[in-house]
Amino acid sequence: MRRTHRLHIVAVAALAAMLLGAAAAHAAGLKALIVDGRNNHKWKLTTPVLKEILEASGRFSVAVATRPADNAAPFAPAFADYDVVVSNYNGTPWPEATAEAFVKYVSGGGGLVIVHAADNSFGKWEAYNEMIGLGGWGGRNEKSGPYVYYKDDKLVRDTSPGRGGGHGRSRPYQVVTRDSSHPIMAGLPVRWMHVKDELYAKLRGPAKNMTVLASAESLMTKRHEPILFTINYGKGRTFHTVLGHLTGEMRCVGFITTLQRGTEWAATGKVTLTAVPSDFPTAEKTSARTGSLVSPAAAVPAGAEFMGDWKGVQASALSMGSPLVAQVMALGKGTHQANMMAAFDTRDPMLAVLTGTVTDGKLVLKNDKGWTATIADGTFTRRTGKQTFSLTKVTRLSPTLGAKPPAGATVLLGPDSKDLDAWLSQRPGKDGKRKPIRWKLLPGGVMQCVKGGGGVISEKQFGDHKVHIEFRIPFEPTRRGQGRGNSGVYLQGRYEVQILDSYGLQGRSNECGGIYKVAAPRVNMCAPPLQWQSYDITFHAAKTGANKTPPRMTVLHNGVLVHKDQELPGSTTASPTRGVGPVGGIYLQDHGHPMEFRNVWVVEGK
Repeated sequence: MRRTHRLHIVAVAALAAMLLGAAAAHAAGLKALIVDGRNNHKWKLTTPVLKEILEASGRFSVAVATRPADNAAPFAPAFADYDVVVSNYNGTPWPEATAEAFVKYVSGGGGLVIVHAADNSFGKWEAYNEMIGLGGWGGRNEKSGPYVYYKDDKLVRDTSPGRGGGHGRSRPYQVVTRDSSHPIMAGLPVRWMHVKDELYAKLRGPAKNMTVLASAESLMTKRHEPILFTINYGKGRTFHTVLGHLTGEMRCVGFITTLQRGTEWAATGKVTLTAVPSDFPTAEKTSARTGSLVSPAAAVPAGAEFMGDWKGVQASALSMGSPLVAQVMALGKGTHQANMMAAFDTRDPMLAVLTGTVTDGKLVLKNDKGWTATIADGTFTRRTGKQTFSLTKVTRLSPTLGAKPPAGATVLLGPDSKDLDAWLSQRPGKDGKRKPIRWKLLPGGVMQCVKGGGGVISEKQFGDHKVHIEFRIPFEPTRRGQGRGNSGVYLQGRYEVQILDSYGLQGRSNECGGIYKVAAPRVNMCAPPLQWQSYDITFHAAKTGANKTPPRMTVLHNGVLVHKDQELPGSTTASPTRGVGPVGGIYLQDHGHPMEFRNVWVVEGK
């Protein structure tokens, strides 16, 4: 018995060492290979910029494989040694063995990034065209696959005959996000200006397993052409950007950010580079870096860098690698709390609660049960004690972020909003009429609460309806309870679904996702502050007369059901509209915090 137990402990120790070794490798970065040597777009100048952009993220170590000028010279990059290959190549076909190795690499799970003219290459290579989704020139025509573009905001696959590829003169143009739920695009403005650049149009290809992330309107075709998209090829992933004609175009902060995120996604299927740079372009103004390509300190304020969800495995004498997750809360002045759990989004008891402070850039967390763990260099580890674990940070986004309003919906706030005329102030003026609101309209159709401005209510009133609303809670780590990121969504101005920084808390009726003082959410789905979240609420108004019924609502918080057909006994606390009525507006509360809202639309019941 003792010998068996000892062997088990040795195995656990070996597993823990393996896990921690993997974590260390992760912290050291991903390995990227840029392939060049042929390109009619000054590859000798653009490759160093691509390399600098990727290395500036802190996520990649970058090597370069340059094809010799002599086509007969050997060219056989060791693709399998890298997490992702970035193609800056547009030229003669590769040797057959190299091409076969490349297909094996990508289909087997390797990452691929296509930059601008790399989609001009290999027009007759079937596998390559499936990997890149769409391409231009190189003899591409209707036999290569359809044109793909947006018309009236609908994605069109056009099989009409014609050559593939074209562009007008270089000019600045506006990029429009088409899938804001994708981790590459998450948190970026719905619309942003790209610097003067070529805008590829009339690309065509197999377009299999392809997701369009963003488009831009071509003056040549008068339609929205895909400019950022992803493709799944076998077990591999491709990120394709048509941006980046030359070095100046590559200095656009939009190009830099999406290239870094897209390369990480192609390599891992995830994006940890979630911070939005402070110099990111707006819907009206371009932004390019003239010096260093490193992102300035911006979107992640001091104290928030450790905050968020962490996921991995733990090893112990009784477990050979059981799942372990953590939610790390920032409590101000360098202090943090980590809730250790077997899984996210349950009401199961926590395994442990750790607290600690940041010293010399590291967060050391402990409890009185003997747990000691450290967050440093992007990993959350415990190397001593009976449990040994290694966790990496994950960003879990709501699947309904960026949901588009269906036909017939009333849009109260959208990416194209130029004003806030759909909203009125909470309090009527002396003449009994409601006044224009004092809240701010930010770029990308974001509405920000102004402290002391009072709540806002939609001018249009609704009976039975479904409402989609996205919100972002501010980072206020030193505050507590109801004073920490507080607001609320009131259906008909009467029934509040609470908004509060409840990340890592119990999930009570007066916390995020709760119907205020009526019902607690089934599970606490609150995301960390600064991360966009969503409510999708179905509301049934009270009915009077012979068929008298109380009001009811069903609520999805970040895509998860937290209330199902919950009966409402009456208007909730602090509601601006009292009593029971057939209709009412959508009311957003001013509780003194700079809460942000976007993408608010309503579908009325029949």
